Amino acid sequence: MSTSQNYWAQVYKKTMARWPTVAAVCVSYVIITHDWFPLPQTVPYPYLQLANNNKINLETTPDGWLPNTAHQQCFKKGRSLVMKNTPGQDSAEKGNYVVCNPTSNNYDVQLPDGTNILLNAASSVKFPVSFGPQNRSVETTGEAYFKVVKNTGAPFTVTIANGIKIVALGTSFNVSAYTGEPEKITLLEGAVKLATNKGSRLLKPGYQVVVDDKQNIQQAVLNNPRQTIAWTNDMFDFRNRDIRSAMLELARHYQVKVIFEGSFSNAPSSGMFSRKQPLSEILEILEKHNKIKIKQEKGQWYVYGEQ
Repeated sequence: MSTSQNYWAQVYKKTMARWPTVAAVCVSYVIITHDWFPLPQTVPYPYLQLANNNKINLETTPDGWLPNTAHQQCFKKGRSLVMKNTPGQDSAEKGNYVVCNPTSNNYDVQLPDGTNILLNAASSVKFPVSFGPQNRSVETTGEAYFKVVKNTGAPFTVTIANGIKIVALGTSFNVSAYTGEPEKITLLEGAVKLATNKGSRLLKPGYQVVVDDKQNIQQAVLNNPRQTIAWTNDMFDFRNRDIRSAMLELARHYQVKVIFEGSFSNAPSSGMFSRKQPLSEILEILEKHNKIKIKQEKGQWYVYGEQ
């Protein structure tokens, strides 16, 4: 296990707008009845997009300092990227970096202030070239786990879909913001403030906020908030999860298309799975313990609920 994997395993144990250009190459689709949802597939490798829109393939580029990143120094090691400000950098410089992870394996990004961001499948993070002590703002799509370095003079701001903002000082939280699904923000440590066009909420550790497409907010205390970051430890945790949500997570990770038919009122009770298990094994167990039928046809998985 790599150093990065060990780090996120310990975290697990202890505890915007969309971008058309980036999204177009980061995702393909899952079919849910007649609706479309994002999946990583079009570009089969993680990449760093520079301020001039050039892309560096992070799958094939050797470990070490990356070339042609004049605004920030970028060091790659395995599936992690460390960003450092260039000495004498102009804080007024324009442009953004984007790290996009369309693959099923997680990708770890460390920002110049030491903040760590772990990207799940079909996820990306955008941050300004001028990121620094007075400008700690990022945008994210998909799912990401943040471990923010505290700086009382410069709150850390995350923007997700529809201009929803999360403001943190020093904290650990998970953001799930996939297209077609409600946005979910779960706080593990510290405190964050969530702001939408319908108001704001202050979250305490163990709380989760769910925001629907009309920006209505629902807040709840989770019995096991660590369940939301099982993916950082290469696990699926489907306990008390509805079958649609579970299947969407599987579809993104295994890069398959899923079609739902019928009613799905039951919740999976099949426990936890390794993300390294074959999809067929997981589906067999889900089918056995839930009132569903699953079959594969022409490269797509059909999930049949109660008729």
